[in-house]
Amino acid sequence: MLADYRLMRPMDRFYRKYILTIQLIQKALDEMRIDEGLAISVFFLAWSDAISCRFESSRKHLNGFYRLVVKLEMVTRYEEWGLECAGHGFVKHGAWSLSMGI
Repeated sequence: MLADYRLMRPMDRFYRKYILTIQLIQKALDEMRIDEGLAISVFFLAWSDAISCRFESSRKHLNGFYRLVVKLEMVTRYEEWGLECAGHGFVKHGAWSLSMGI
């Protein structure tokens, strides 16, 4: 995005990649494939929205990033305690629901 902007290129390529990224993130969330890479991707979406002055979208992505970090922390703690996590839905303490609203 920044390179295209500095070289005065159209932003078409950026927007195609942006939409593809959102679709891939949504697919990963639907399949509950939550890891650090997904969290970083959501953070970069929030960052790109912020520098594009799309603050409402940035706020939503930061909220999603926060939820992912909390989820990853919970998974890490459960694994450290030796408890079983079935697809990151915790078996011993009920199911975990992650509604992102992205």
